[in-house]
Amino acid sequence: MSLNSTPAQVGFMQALSDSITPKFAVSYIRVSRPGQAERGGGNDEGFSIPAQREANKKKALSMGAIDSR
Repeated sequence: MSLNSTPAQVGFMQALSDSITPKFAVSYIRVSRPGQAERGGGNDEGFSIPAQREANKKKALSMGAIDSR
């Protein structure tokens, strides 16, 4: 864009750039106790590693990001 660009042109170019720039998601997955790693989850035991991974993947996709795994 040049110095003579209108605000609409600048906005359009920013929106275009945002839409083609990939977003990457990085997840931090952890458990408190060894037994939690295998359990299906729930409020008492927390969520298993596979359950956390799936929830994080769904959230990344809902935000338009690429899951890093």
